[in-house]
Amino acid sequence: MLEQTVSLRVPPERVAELAAFSGSLLVDRTRGELSSRCDSEEANFAAINLTYEILEHIKDPLEARQQYAETIMQGSHPEYQSGLMFLLPIAKQAMEDEPYRFR
Repeated sequence: MLEQTVSLRVPPERVAELAAFSGSLLVDRTRGELSSRCDSEEANFAAINLTYEILEHIKDPLEARQQYAETIMQGSHPEYQSGLMFLLPIAKQAMEDEPYRFR
């Protein structure tokens, strides 16, 4: 397995959508990171690119699953496998937890 990580904020209320798309995605809200674990770099790029499209409301999770299958199994949409298709954010993506206050 190969794990690749990008700096990308995922709102907590959107994590369920991403889980419906792929069980290979890992969201670290505190660090502001999204990771994909697959058997190849190309599969990770495809998963991350499609995740970005879900977050941007370009595709829903079912559309993304279908395109992922076409991309990996049939070799269609090679652009999704060759690298990131979006610019990574420059600003800090972390969503730090508020400290618990003891009385």
